[in-house]
Amino acid sequence: MGKTKIDYATKVWNPVEGCAPCSPGCDNCWARRQNYTWACRRDKIGDLARRVKDWDGSLAETGRWNEPFSWKRPQRVFACSRTDIGLFYPDAWFNLCLTMRNCPNHRFLLLTKRQYGVYHLYHSMSNQIAFPANAWLGVTVCNQEEAAQKIPSLLTLPNKTQHWVSVEPMLDYVDLSPWLHPAKIGWVVCGGESAPRDRVRPIHVEWVHDLMEQCQAAGVPFYFKQWGNLTHTSGGDVYLAKNHFIPTLFSKEYRELPDALKLEGEA
Repeated sequence: MGKTKIDYATKVWNPVEGCAPCSPGCDNCWARRQNYTWACRRDKIGDLARRVKDWDGSLAETGRWNEPFSWKRPQRVFACSRTDIGLFYPDAWFNLCLTMRNCPNHRFLLLTKRQYGVYHLYHSMSNQIAFPANAWLGVTVCNQEEAAQKIPSLLTLPNKTQHWVSVEPMLDYVDLSPWLHPAKIGWVVCGGESAPRDRVRPIHVEWVHDLMEQCQAAGVPFYFKQWGNLTHTSGGDVYLAKNHFIPTLFSKEYRELPDALKLEGEA
């Protein structure tokens, strides 16, 4: 368990599953499509998928709260990839923070599209359990409007919390420069959309290049994850099959990590 195709992580950990659309970036959600497929299975995975198959915000615990304890080597863990922690109820938030705190050898990555839900949980639960220092808390944005809504709210959390932004799927030009600073937003991940050919929306080469330059100017690591299925270039739109998602920008790969997220042996 814990294997992942999310290439900036070494493990994935899903103690809770279930979500609901709340953003244009959710229109072609891979997890929702995958869950519909899994719901047809006649096993434990199928049973769990059917509990949240309507993707209406219902949550289901998977029984994996203790999974990170089984990983003996330090890992960079993308946590809760098939849910949104902004939907969590207090007990789930407590268990999430408790496990992360008690696994100080791992680095945990968390994302939300519901920054206000996380803000409420962070503060309402602070007397019971503090947010652990080995966890990075981030927001997902797909356009400038979402960046302006979500990032300032994320940055109202205490400075000891390490922040990052995922611009995936990137659906429009995004200017993050007002918030880029290692003491504010310390890492940016960017990627295009993975979706069926008749529904996928294009990522533009110039958007990615400009975001990379914003990060370089601010001294913030930039991780370009994938082009996605449809890329807009100066010569027109280019459709890519999934096995051709070569994450290069002008023949160079940008897979930068903050020092605090690097594992032993990573440059």
